[in-house]
Amino acid sequence: MRRLTVILEQEGREIPCGTIEGRDYEEACFSYLPAYLEREEACPVSVSLPLQKESFSPERTSAWFSALLPGGYAAGILAGRLRVREEDYLSLLSCLGADLPGALKILDADFPPGRPSRESFTTSDLQSLAGGDDKRLTELLIRSGASLPGQTPACCLGLGPSGKGYFLPCQGEAGTLLVRQSLLPYEDTAVNEALCTKTAEKLGIPVCPARLWGEEDKGLLVLITRADREAEAEGRCLRRHYEDLGQALGIGPSRQYEKNYEGYMASMFRLLRENALHPMEDMQILWDRIVFNFLCGNMLGHIRSFGLVYARDLWTMSLSPAAGLLSTSVYDPLQNSMPFHIDGYYNPDNLTQASFENMAPECGLGRRMAGRRFRALADSFEEALTESARELCDQGFESAIPLAGKILSAGGYAKL
Repeated sequence: MRRLTVILEQEGREIPCGTIEGRDYEEACFSYLPAYLEREEACPVSVSLPLQKESFSPERTSAWFSALLPGGYAAGILAGRLRVREEDYLSLLSCLGADLPGALKILDADFPPGRPSRESFTTSDLQSLAGGDDKRLTELLIRSGASLPGQTPACCLGLGPSGKGYFLPCQGEAGTLLVRQSLLPYEDTAVNEALCTKTAEKLGIPVCPARLWGEEDKGLLVLITRADREAEAEGRCLRRHYEDLGQALGIGPSRQYEKNYEGYMASMFRLLRENALHPMEDMQILWDRIVFNFLCGNMLGHIRSFGLVYARDLWTMSLSPAAGLLSTSVYDPLQNSMPFHIDGYYNPDNLTQASFENMAPECGLGRRMAGRRFRALADSFEEALTESARELCDQGFESAIPLAGKILSAGGYAKL
């Protein structure tokens, strides 16, 4: 029988809130601890896992907790290194549960973590990662006891006092920076992500700041400020609870791409309308992000690429700033399918401004307002992209300018 303890950080205090129990990962069920349910300030860990005495089914448990782990290519490397099956999320959480996305820890009594610590992380260490050593990234993830969702191997670093230097947070210590290599099997996606992030920011879309580290001829990393970590004094940081919209809707990683017109887009807007602290503001931002993904050709903008970040007391939530913005259409125009349908279409070649306007009422938005937002973004897109490319070029990343040209010709912008 496996038994993992789920710990939730609330107002800086770590509180055991539930367990995941079962003979194996296929039968494991999450349930809240009776003592936690009796607490006056008890909060659910997810919109899709409300406070209740009954255990949640293995399917709902797996859908939510497996989403805390790396996926795709990164999952294969990690599972191979730990010698477990990729789908065995219990074993993976046992190794990586000391520092999970959001304000969670998951501990296994049979595999207790070490004491929280900080390991020095030098410029040479960063250069090794920039050179494409993904096995090194996986080793860092295991040594730190931390998990980072995503299809590319990544690790988390902290900033030293006064923002000088880096450290690797280990066994429950927290860091504020996500460090990511280029997304396999593509190349140079670090510049792509920095360019798209900067462009979105110029268009007024809230983003997680992203900057490039390294040199183009020696390898690059993209360093992203995490939305679920809040920097404090002397390099410390507070965990902010977070869940992606797939988790909040009970949709697991295996179903993150809509295939049969399940209505993911409308469901995301309904979720914000019913739960966000400022629903109309967040719904407009979500709309802008979906339009931006279409304009730049981001086919990885699936339901899990959007998230909710919670207040310290866990009672209120807002749409998380955008991260992972990328034009995938510049690499593989043949794999050109939207992650969820818009006005009945998955192929972006079929989409127009009218398609988005037709979709707006289903999302609880006014057709006219949605059309104005679409037009405003489309009209400003080329200028914002070009200006962002020039700024990156001035910083020494010369590939940004030809990449911007490819985005303009490969993304949805070219079809308007």
